[in-house]
Amino acid sequence: MSRVLKYGRGRRIEPESRVKKRNRSASETRPEGNVLSSRVLKHPSNKLKIAKWYYRLLIMLFMILVIGLVIWGKKLSGI
Repeated sequence: MSRVLKYGRGRRIEPESRVKKRNRSASETRPEGNVLSSRVLKHPSNKLKIAKWYYRLLIMLFMILVIGLVIWGKKLSGI
């Protein structure tokens, strides 16, 4: 038995007229002077800052690895 036959369709499709009425009524109830600010402006993300530090850390670790391998190679070869 398929999922659709067992449980039915997940969501019902509303007619466009009903959706338009709902959207219009929500915008009409809010006064013009009381416009909300964007969430992105109010709560900025730290993703760029974290990514910048992550890449800096990777570069530093790579440089430490290279320097360590060069020193280890000199020590083993006796140069």
